[in-house]
Amino acid sequence: MEKEYLIGINYFNGWNRNDPNRWQTNGRDWRMDYPERIPITGCYNDPETMIADIDAASEKGVDFFQMLWYVQKPEREKNSRHLNDCFAHYFAAKNNEKIKFVLEFCNHPPYEILEDDLWEDSVDEWVKIMLHPGCLKIDGKAVFKIHGLAYFYQQCGRSVEKFDERISVLRAKAKGKGLELIIGAGVMADAVNDDEIALSSHVDYCTTYADFPRIEETEKPYAFSVLTEQALKGRRVLVEKLHSPYVPFIMSGWYPRPWGVHSAQYAYPTEKEWKEALQGVKTALDEDERFTLHGKKMFTIYAWNEFGEGGIMAPTAGFGTMKLDMLKKVFGEK
Repeated sequence: MEKEYLIGINYFNGWNRNDPNRWQTNGRDWRMDYPERIPITGCYNDPETMIADIDAASEKGVDFFQMLWYVQKPEREKNSRHLNDCFAHYFAAKNNEKIKFVLEFCNHPPYEILEDDLWEDSVDEWVKIMLHPGCLKIDGKAVFKIHGLAYFYQQCGRSVEKFDERISVLRAKAKGKGLELIIGAGVMADAVNDDEIALSSHVDYCTTYADFPRIEETEKPYAFSVLTEQALKGRRVLVEKLHSPYVPFIMSGWYPRPWGVHSAQYAYPTEKEWKEALQGVKTALDEDERFTLHGKKMFTIYAWNEFGEGGIMAPTAGFGTMKLDMLKKVFGEK
């Protein structure tokens, strides 16, 4: 039986063993200060962790990991060459038939692509990845996402013609290998501008990776419900402004203090707050067809394993599986 909802969770492959790594801030392993965030499925991205992540997510009703891909020609940051290993780990996983993947081109600085030949080389790599049977398809078309619409426009020299040309190259190379594409791009409610609104008609859908209010940082974290209100604001604002369907999202958290990030921080959700976030996006999908993609009810969650930033759906030592359990309860099939 076909599922009524497609549930995706963003997946970050930045947890490698090389020194320095993202479990360290200023040379200190911050897991000693935040032991509740230690993942049960594995602290490092490797084949064993991927297998455990797939099992943990799929048994709670998650349909796909939206996996971040970063250009590595040349390597942009120390040890960043491992960021795309998640695809090889997924391909090798003995249980990968349990969950699909979406490739998200993560184009924020310093991972921009400016040169045409690098764009074409990257497209060739993406198409090769998307030919794997695990790539999520809707109506037989592979789903692909550009992380930031505004960034992409800037990286095209703020030229609509160059924007369209690069999208056309992507579609043509995919079609040459027998793939039709559904191409999405990321926007945020408080930052969306006239250029992005106009360009939203040049892609097949828009969505949001993560978003939180730009408010004053305080020592005490704000309530998690503020994040849910921001996601709701995005649904209200963007669905009215954009010229393409909007695939909604919700935040599982934002508390990046372990990484020394200076921004507002938000408390971990209570079971009640998390249930309200899930029910809110479910109601939006049920009541407004503008949130559907090719007639499919679909949303994403930030994030599976952004342990440093606090966007965590993976089972952890202190938080357990509450969020996954509630996801299954709210979106369980009838």
